[in-house]
Formats: sequence, structure tokens, C-alpha cells
Amino acid sequence: MISFFTQIGFLNPWALSALLTLPALWFILRILPPAPRRIIFAPFRFLKDLTAQAKTPSHTPWWILLLRLLILTCLIIAFARPVFQLSKDPVASAPLLLILENGWDAAANWKEAQRQARDAISKTARAGDDIYLLTTAPAPKNEKQISLQGPLTQAQAFSEISAIPLYPWPSDFNETTKALNTKDLPANIKTLWIGTGSFSNMPERFVNALLERSDSVSYMSCPAQSCPLLLRSADQEHEYMIEQSVSSPQKRNITLDFLNKSGKRLYSEKTSLINKRTFIKPDIPAEISGKISRIDIRNEGTAGGVLLLPGEKQRKNIGFISAKEIEDTKPYIDGIFYLQRALSPYADLRAGRLQAFLKEQTEEDILIAQGALNISPQTKEKLISWIESGGVLLRFAGENMEENYEDALFPVKLRSGQRSLEGALTWDEPKTLSRFEENTPLSSLPADQSISVSRQVLADPAFSLEGKVWATLDDGTPLITAAPRGSGWLIFVHTSAAPEWSNLPLSGLYVGILQKITDLSSNKTQTQNGKGFYKLSALLNADGRFETPDTNIEITREEFLNAPPGLNAPPGFYIYADAEYPRALGNHLPRLTSAREALPNSISILSFANDLEKDLTALFIAAAFALFLFDWLVMIALSRIPMRTALPVIFVLSLVCLPNAAKAQNNDLIYANTLHLAYLKTENFQNNQAAQRGLENLARALSERTSIEPGGVAAINPETDTLAFFPFIYWPIGQTVPKLSENALENLRSYMAHGGTLLIDTQDGRARFDFSDKSKALRELAMALDFPPLQMIQKEHVLNKSFYLLEDHPGRYASAPLWIASGKSEVSPVLLGGNDWAAAWANLREDGGLDPILTGKTRREEMALRFGINITMYALTGTYKADQVHIPHILKRLGK
Repeated sequence: MISFFTQIGFLNPWALSALLTLPALWFILRILPPAPRRIIFAPFRFLKDLTAQAKTPSHTPWWILLLRLLILTCLIIAFARPVFQLSKDPVASAPLLLILENGWDAAANWKEAQRQARDAISKTARAGDDIYLLTTAPAPKNEKQISLQGPLTQAQAFSEISAIPLYPWPSDFNETTKALNTKDLPANIKTLWIGTGSFSNMPERFVNALLERSDSVSYMSCPAQSCPLLLRSADQEHEYMIEQSVSSPQKRNITLDFLNKSGKRLYSEKTSLINKRTFIKPDIPAEISGKISRIDIRNEGTAGGVLLLPGEKQRKNIGFISAKEIEDTKPYIDGIFYLQRALSPYADLRAGRLQAFLKEQTEEDILIAQGALNISPQTKEKLISWIESGGVLLRFAGENMEENYEDALFPVKLRSGQRSLEGALTWDEPKTLSRFEENTPLSSLPADQSISVSRQVLADPAFSLEGKVWATLDDGTPLITAAPRGSGWLIFVHTSAAPEWSNLPLSGLYVGILQKITDLSSNKTQTQNGKGFYKLSALLNADGRFETPDTNIEITREEFLNAPPGLNAPPGFYIYADAEYPRALGNHLPRLTSAREALPNSISILSFANDLEKDLTALFIAAAFALFLFDWLVMIALSRIPMRTALPVIFVLSLVCLPNAAKAQNNDLIYANTLHLAYLKTENFQNNQAAQRGLENLARALSERTSIEPGGVAAINPETDTLAFFPFIYWPIGQTVPKLSENALENLRSYMAHGGTLLIDTQDGRARFDFSDKSKALRELAMALDFPPLQMIQKEHVLNKSFYLLEDHPGRYASAPLWIASGKSEVSPVLLGGNDWAAAWANLREDGGLDPILTGKTRREEMALRFGINITMYALTGTYKADQVHIPHILKRLGK
């Protein structure tokens, strides 16, 4: 306790001189009598006019005096500005250049970095010196770019630090150097660089510029045991590497979570990290391995702690050419049985005739055949066309193949006859697998010497096999050959798909080979020459969560594969050829380097300080107020004041003790006095974020184009919030219709019954009442909320002319109908659609919020914005536009 008080300093120590008045205050308070008590006693009426000759003052109890002096003491100390662990850091004696790294790795310790920054700012501002602020990560084009800000006041610097965004890519020290050189700095400026302790881009040029322009430079980062972690794919299949920039002084226990695309945890694996990196190869059950879409380092909370995988959305469609269905095959005998067992975690396999697969345009990415095809020239021509357009034909050897040889449907020319232990072409013993050739898709697989082949179809050595052999037996004969055909592939396994010719189908290597071949396909439309663009569909933000990208990012295949992660190629999922592909941060970053390795000795390297200054002013004011309320209650009890007089005290105490209730009441006052647009919060973070941003853009457009001036956007919880203040409420329900409590349903029913409008958006481009599960859930919701009968909106409806003249109601989609209450002359209490309007509204601004524009980027987005304006007008003004159609008749009757 004594050490606590010895670490307290005062910014206004002269105010403590007021403590010298406390003895005098004690004397004054002591002689003041307490308030008299009124007691009605009838005999006292005879003494009414008598005057006492001597008066003796009553004394206030000592403990009440002590309580009041304690209140005064707290107030005096508060005026003296007490600070715990007040520092005399020399950095405060000169102007400060504060550098804050805000790349992906800063997310791991961002709040602590902000605390350290505020502490340095407070010290500098207390000495009356200027503050300059510089960040390091490049921002998207629609947001504030890297710039050197300053000189700033303490309040301005605090505000800027609170608003610094984190980005899911590394710091760009070249751009930071340019920003540093754009402004003249004081000659005696000192620099505090708050970083992460890790570097993926070496900052030599930036460091040299910094040392030239600064008196001294200090680099501060988190301790080694909490430095950011990076998750990468390792060289071997299904092996992963966890990396940090420095060796931890103690073992770090790490848990990897394997998740599907919706975020559900499917599997977990624990490991530990002592040195700079560790490898882990989890034994994941085959039935779930194909559904994994991402791997997270638990509680890491950065983009580097997330590894994105293709996941279940990239499951391939594979067709097995056969005259009988899969259900009719013989287990453990037919080749399709082994193919299905090997491919089921990664692909969907179905059997059928070749003509059925090639009818019109097949959805299969790969076709597999065993033995001879026996097809007509017309079918053969269609098959070749399918392969050349990007399909993969995988063939296995079979009976009588040499008699039915189709030269155009094999990667190499075959010899007639089959070589086997019993046939005409014989060898003494089975041949084993020798190797997988380099620079082929199978080169990373281990050559399992236990794989033996007792029968095979031979390639004709008279024809060149260069570049076509992927796997070889120990006698040099090919086991797997392949050749590109147009944009597709022809692949031939020179043994059977069942174990009758080889034990390959019984091995784990069989699964690896088929998976590598499956990865060659790309939904038929991805070409091998890399043409086309990958479009970002889901951005992985700095915290390791997905969000809808603000800008349209498209990159080439070469950039997708090789470009370093950054502003133009961020991590996330990309759409290419109607398929989704992951781009993980860790797989595109070089090895991490520690600060001691990257920075010269002239820069002092510090760890985050634990002895940060803490302003205790608010604490002492709160203590004085609490003691004052206690004194008040004591006086009420001693004076026996009636309850009605004590009610104000109880009211004040309720405001102090129930801050949430006061906050809710304050929000209600704000919503009552200012128009707000509102949306219902859902469990989907991305939906909430899109609704917030979309309605903010709609509010700005309303201010620019109409006389409506919204005060902001409110996120509403129907369970607890008051709904009556909002003209309409937007409800993005997403993929699944939520289950609401009875209290929430009652609030919504009351809201619609008293003039409110609920805009329900299914966000799927459909909003049709069919026989799907979602439509069933919508019907149940309609019954629970007591919807009126709904009909598709008619062209002449007043909503279509409340401000703009509209013919349709597009959002991100344009195909879903808009449902509205039928036969109602007043404003409909519910509007139901599925065009995802918030997504369209959210993309209407070009610069992230500084200069809103009046039109959208595309015609559809502009029309979506106009629909939002019409909705607002419709909810606020009702059907006045419809009433205007009677004006000519009214004027005619009036003789005008």
C-alpha cells in the first residue's frame, strides 16, 4: 500500500496547498449544529413565548465531520491532477515523431500498442512539445493514404490513434519513406517507433531516412512470448508450419482449429513452439478433410494466423464412364469402388454413360474411364472438344485395350498386348514403383517402394515419351503418362483402377495421386495459359475475419500465384471461372525477421512498458461523489425525512448505479430528436457491417439529394430497444431465417401495427415462396409477425413514384420480386425482397467517406440508391404522391 502512494505524482501540485485549510474547515463544521428535528409535544405550547437565558450549541458527530473532510480531500487531490507512475521520460523534452505499424502483424497486440502511444503522447503534450504521427501500411484508394500528420495537439493525436485502421498486408516502408520526406520536421525531434517485432519487408531505406531526420530513434515492440505468429503451408502434403520472428524464452502452447467455410470447427490439433518455427502434420479423418476451408491459430486474431484452403466449395465433379450405376458395382472388386473411396473427401463421383456426360455441356471437371471406350466418331469428337476446353480425361488400363486403341485419346502411343506375369509379355517378378518425375504435378509425392505392378499396358518406346512420363517403375517403363490437349489433359495410368493388376489402389499413395490429378481441373474454364482475372469476393481483414471488399479488385493468374500480399492483392477468396480460390497471407510472405536482425545498433530496441502513467483524477472525483451521496443518505436517515423528499436522491443513485439504463435512455432521446435510419442486428457480422455501411451511404445521399437530413444509423436489437423512433427498419436475414423470442416478435408486431415499415431482405436474389426450407421459414415468420396478405408490387404503386420514378428495385441482384401488403391504401407495414440492397448501397462511394458522390458506380447501384431514397420517402410521407392524382379533379370542381 505504501509503495502505491509513493508512485503517485501530481501535475498541479500547488493545488495540494488547499489541504492546509482542512483543520479550519474541521473547526467550522464542528460548531455548526445539525438540522433540528421537529417534534410535536402538546405541553410545549405553554412554553411558546419563553426565551432561554443561555444557548448551548450542539456538535456534529465526529465521524460525519471526518466523512465531509474526506470528500473535500478527494476533491483537492483531484484538482491536483494525480498520476500513478508519473514518469520523467526524456522523450517528453522534445518534439515527438510517433510511428505506428498498422499492418497484419499489429493486430495481435494493437490495443497495447495504442496504450503505449497514448502514454508517449501524454508525456510530450505535458512538456508543451509538438507531436507528429506516421503509419506504415498502405490504405485502399478510397481511404486516407499514408501521410505524416502534425504538429498535433494531445486531443488530436488521441483521436487519430483511435481511428487508425489495421490492414491485412505488411507495412510498405517505401511508401512510408516517401511520406516521411514530404514534411519538414524540427531539428531536435525524437522518434518512437511502435512496431510488432517482426519484419517481412526489410526497412533499410526507411531507417536511413529516419536516422537522418531524427535526433534519436527508439523501437518498441511486444515481448517475444507474445509476438505475432504466421501460419503457412509446408512442403509436404497436409503439413503446416507455424513461424515467429524470434525464439521464445519459454514454450508457447498453440492450438490449431480446422474450420469449414461457415466457421464451424471440425477438428483441433495442439502443438508447442519453442524456436522460430515448428511443423505440424495433423491426422485429420478423411471424412472431414475435404470440408476444411481454413485453419486458425486459436486466439491469435490476425490475418497471418489464418491459412485459407480450397474447402468444400471447391469439391470437384467427377464422372466415371460406366454402363452401370455406382450402387450396382461390386465392393472390393470393381475399380469404381476404390476410386470412390479415394475421392470422396475431395470430390463428388457419379457413374454414367459417356453420351450423358457430354450432352450439351457437362458439369464434370474430370472424366475417368477404365479399359476401352468403344465410342462412335461423333462421340469421340465431342469428347476431344470437351478436353480441349479444359476438361481432364483420366484413363486406367483394362482388358482388350490394345484391340480398341484410340490414338487421339491417349497421351502416348501404346504397344499391342499386355505385359503380365502370366501373359506373352512376361517378367519374372512384379515391378515396383521407382520415382515420380521432376517438374510434374506428382513430383512432391513420395515414391513408395512397396507399390508393385503385376500387369500393365506398355507405352511404345519407338515414339518420344519426353515430358509425358509422370511415374516410372524400377525397370524404366512408365506407370503414369500424361499430355496436355488444348486447355485440358489426357492422363493414362498403365495399370487398372482395381487391385487385380497392382496393389496401388490399396495404398495411401493412390489417394495422393488422384488428389493431385483432381487439382489439375478448374471447372473446365480455367485455361493453362493464365488468361482471365481473379476477382476478390471475400477479404480476410487484419483480425482474421472475412468482410465484403470495398473496392473491385481483379488480378491476373500470375499475380494471384506470385504477387506479394498488399493493397492490390490482399488475402481472401477470389472468384475465377465460376470457382472460388483461396489466397492465404502466410503462403506469400518471406521468412520473418526480428527487429534486432533488421535494425541497426544505432536504434535502441525496447519492450512494451508495464509502468504506464495512469491519470487518477476521475477516480478521486468519483470517490468524492460517492462519499457525498453516502453523506446525503446519512443525513436523510438522521433527520427522518419523508420518503417523498428522499426520492431525488434515489433517482440520482439509480443513474449512477445503472449506467446502461441511462445510456439506453440517452439513446432514446437522441433517436427521438433526430431522424435515424435503422437495421436489425443479426448474428452474421458481415451482414451487419454491410447494412451499417450501406445505410450510412443512403443517409448521405438523402442529405445530398432531398430535404431529409438523417442523424446517423442505428443498429437495433428488437429484444431490448425501442423501435418507434424509426420510419423504416432494414432487416438483412441472410441465408437462414432467425428464430426470434416472443418479446422480440411482440415488439416488431407493435412497431408494424403503429405505422412502422419493416424492409426484409433475404439477400439471395430470390424472395420467392416455393417449397424450399427457407421459404417455409419465411412463412412461419410471416405468421408469427402477423403479416397482412402480400402481393408483388404493381408498377403504379406509390412507392415507385414517392421521389424517383422507378420500374424495378435492383440491389446486388435484380431478379427478386418486391412483395408488399395487398389492398392497403396506407403505408405497407412490411416489404419483402431479396435483391441485397445494403450490398449495393455500401459500394456507392468512391473515396471511403470524405466526398460522397451523387451517382453510383454502375447503373444498377444508382437505381438501388434511388430505391432506398424512395423507401425512406414512402415511410415518412405515406401516400401523398398517390393523392396528387386527384388534384386536377379538385381544381376542376373549384373552377380553377
